Amino acid sequence: MSSKEDLLAIRKHADKMSTLLSLVKKTQHPMRQIMKANENFMALQNAMQETWGPILDNISKLERIAESQNTFFKKLSISFEKMASNIDGLTLSEEDRFNLKESYTTWGKLGWTPFLNKKQICFLVPPKNNVDGDNKLKEYCSSSSVKELFNILNNQIGNLSGLQSAIFCYQQGEYKACTLLLFSLIEERLLKRQTNTAKVGRGAIELLESDYKDMEADELFSHLLRHACLFSCLYVMFARANDFKDSMMVINRNYVCHGMEDREITKKDCIQLFLALGNLDNLMKEFPHEIPESES
Repeated sequence: MSSKEDLLAIRKHADKMSTLLSLVKKTQHPMRQIMKANENFMALQNAMQETWGPILDNISKLERIAESQNTFFKKLSISFEKMASNIDGLTLSEEDRFNLKESYTTWGKLGWTPFLNKKQICFLVPPKNNVDGDNKLKEYCSSSSVKELFNILNNQIGNLSGLQSAIFCYQQGEYKACTLLLFSLIEERLLKRQTNTAKVGRGAIELLESDYKDMEADELFSHLLRHACLFSCLYVMFARANDFKDSMMVINRNYVCHGMEDREITKKDCIQLFLALGNLDNLMKEFPHEIPESES
């Protein structure tokens, strides 16, 4: 090989080495980034292990605590159920009796009265507010519960004028028409119980309550609670309109009948009225006598 060829071969080899060195230089920076990222990842992994390790080690303990709490609440629920089903057989202090009556009264002020023929566990503890009460009694508004309620009312009240119409309106989604019919059914029963007077609304409720209070000393405590709830409910539903200045949280007879209810009337409003009608009917069957004549 001539010296010229040797020089060309050396130059080609030098060019290849230069290209390789250039490629190495180009990959140095990305490699450093990869190595740095790997170091960061390892540091993060170690930090997570230090942070979560003790928690993961304690998961079994937390599960045991949760299981213990579930057991406690189940026992508490059973205790409440026994209390609700046998409240007349319990020895209660005056403070306990007062607190239970206040709880039932609070439920009534929110428009709720006990579901007919059911244990009233929720009513043993007062709701925090209107939303809390509705959430706790949302079962009352389920399709199955409403169907059961209608069956009870049909068996309990029978062919009461307007009841079937009210049920039909409810089933058709005509809730305002339903509430108008139910208010008229409640007032009809309040009026027909009177002699020589024709008080309506709050005046009729006051007459009924006055008559009832004369006999409540002989009542079972469970009945006292239900009736306290009913009267507090009726007073709200038939509260005076006060020139329609206030916004009513509970469905109100005066606002609906005079066309001043500007909020949407709902299923809940109807269900509350159906329950009030059923509980009022129960009360009147327990006290079938007439209200004494009262001065206007």
